[in-house]
Amino acid sequence: MSEWSFEEDLQSLAEQLDRQPLPSLPTAVRQRRPRRSLWPGLAAAGVLGVSVIAALVLVDLVPSGVEPTHGAVSVVPDGVGHVVHDGSRTTIEWTSGVVDVDVEPNRGAQVVVHTPEAEVTVVGTRFQVHRDARGTHVTVDRGLVHVSCFGVERGEFGMGDEAWCLQTAGGALGLALERLDDRDLVGVLEAIDQGLAHPIGKDQTRIVLRALKVQTLADLGREEDALTVAETLLNSTERDALATAARLAWPQGCERARPFLEALVALGDEVAPTLLRRCEP
Repeated sequence: MSEWSFEEDLQSLAEQLDRQPLPSLPTAVRQRRPRRSLWPGLAAAGVLGVSVIAALVLVDLVPSGVEPTHGAVSVVPDGVGHVVHDGSRTTIEWTSGVVDVDVEPNRGAQVVVHTPEAEVTVVGTRFQVHRDARGTHVTVDRGLVHVSCFGVERGEFGMGDEAWCLQTAGGALGLALERLDDRDLVGVLEAIDQGLAHPIGKDQTRIVLRALKVQTLADLGREEDALTVAETLLNSTERDALATAARLAWPQGCERARPFLEALVALGDEVAPTLLRRCEP
């Protein structure tokens, strides 16, 4: 039967996805570990100067290594955005790239970071916000942060946690691919579920996500769950996922395997007809 070979097709599809903002979306909470980005080089550093407007202090972000500091708040930017200090409150409007924020505890400082899809609020912590083509990624080094995605409260995240606010189902596909490359199957499944729950995404993206979910569940030993998802692909052209389902279903008998074998025959699979003949009375 066919071997699993999604990654190249998925990468091609991910690069074609639209990236429109969403009204709401799920967020994953995971232990952070270094990962390779699929969209490098999205951040562009800018130096726009300093303006003083009434009682507000507006600091446009500067290149990495220079820290705009205001009292208990230190900001290390590497991307595009700006900072507004208003008394004890600091607001960061962030467009792309990485911004590292350190807030000294017990100093009364309040910080909020806005991206097009996320809001992060903190009092006394150290955290990082990274925005790229997938969406907004928050990691916490110390303390707690509150994360909202498109105005929907996603919860509180502590030291070592990370949270994603994804722009589209395509962003979830990109995240799943990155974790697949790391063989982080639990992480792949979490990203897939985020994408499938996303209210905006192309139909083909959702089909590919379901196909990837079939293989991921199979690799995790969750065979019945894999077969349940595969049943939603019977009218698709996802031959690899259907072949995986047929392989999982075959030991359970012809009745369980027949729908997947018939779908494979319709796609021109060379092995499925032989198996179907074995199921004839």
